[in-house]
Amino acid sequence: MTSLLILAILIQEPALLRGGSVSGQIRLTSGQSPDLVRVAAIPLSEVASSEGNVLVGIGQTDSSGRFRLDGIPPGRYYIMAGFIEAPTYYPGVKRIADARTITVASDSVVAGIDFAIEPTEEVLIDGRLAIEIRGEVITETGGGLPPSLSVSARTADNSRDGMAVAYVGPDGKFRLGLKRGEHRITVTRLPLNSAVQSISYATQDLMQSPLRVTGVATDTITIKIRITPPENTFKVSGRVKNLPARIFGRRPGVRLMLPVIRTNGAPIILAQRADAPINDDDTFEFLNVSPGKYQLTFTGFDEAGLSSQEVLVSDQDVHVDLELRQRTEIIARVAVVDERGDALPNIPQPSRISLYFTSPSLGMFGSGLGQRLDPGEYTVSVRDIPSPFSLRSVSSASTDILKAPFKVDLSPTPVQIEIVLEYRRP
Repeated sequence: MTSLLILAILIQEPALLRGGSVSGQIRLTSGQSPDLVRVAAIPLSEVASSEGNVLVGIGQTDSSGRFRLDGIPPGRYYIMAGFIEAPTYYPGVKRIADARTITVASDSVVAGIDFAIEPTEEVLIDGRLAIEIRGEVITETGGGLPPSLSVSARTADNSRDGMAVAYVGPDGKFRLGLKRGEHRITVTRLPLNSAVQSISYATQDLMQSPLRVTGVATDTITIKIRITPPENTFKVSGRVKNLPARIFGRRPGVRLMLPVIRTNGAPIILAQRADAPINDDDTFEFLNVSPGKYQLTFTGFDEAGLSSQEVLVSDQDVHVDLELRQRTEIIARVAVVDERGDALPNIPQPSRISLYFTSPSLGMFGSGLGQRLDPGEYTVSVRDIPSPFSLRSVSSASTDILKAPFKVDLSPTPVQIEIVLEYRRP
């Protein structure tokens, strides 16, 4: 009987997971029909738990302002349109508290979700005006575009607050919401068989100087890329030597990318790169690579012992052997105790603390609880400990490494460090 019940549940489960759709039309309060406006559904449950920052079924309007969101799980939702930083909610209100919810059922369409939004030439973001800048990506020959391209803009201070990202549609169109000031425009997610030829705004070369946003946009950004035909691309492959089975519990990969391009002292990272897994036999390969000079490194493991290695692709396939410098893996665990030193297993550990190792000859390494270090002597420090915790001790093999140097020898097995935090009840 139990087996039959489980089988029945498994058979019914796909039907329970089938979503519904929402369709409608967005118009401007001026009466026009906007295109390329982002539209998304926000689960009612997420608004209560995380301020409504989870979007479901993201789409955009066509040239008539019409949209359709598919694959939405059954449930109650708010519908928003416009920039995330300054959205308008159905039925045309600015506050989510004033918005109206809709109910989506399996295999059904909620139609007629029509509402108006303010013209988005300028929107208010963090108390400052943002300007809508539109653009288009084209190819040198007028052919199709690579999938999943995006365009980003960063302010001169490279702050997260000043960053904007736009995804390029199948027709090559995109739009950015930028604050007043200077912005570096870059293209990301370029495959290795393509390259940026030019980025321009009217007569301005945005590969040589930043885009200055002062008011209402008067032109559009045009990005031209070149795609190398398959017959003129090559394979980059190789093998990694001295690779551990896992680094911090994960299998690393390899990244092939163009070097950073700098103009007038400022970096413009065109992000022409690709990632490849390292196979079980420690080999890797990249296909359809255009001729050029690349850098080869690990993905997410700069501390693993490989500084980027140059790879030159000219007129044939390239094989590269990478030798990983052997290092010792350091893994720290955190324990929480009270004032008497008794363990407090029910007190959650801080989610983020930083562990740093400093060597006079090798420099500083950090900041996670796992590192790979060269042999040598290090001074250990722990930072970013939140209240009401305080640092009680840091030890390795019964040695207090806050008072004595932490000596690292080459070891095939990880070296354990114990960080003890004292918890004082508020």
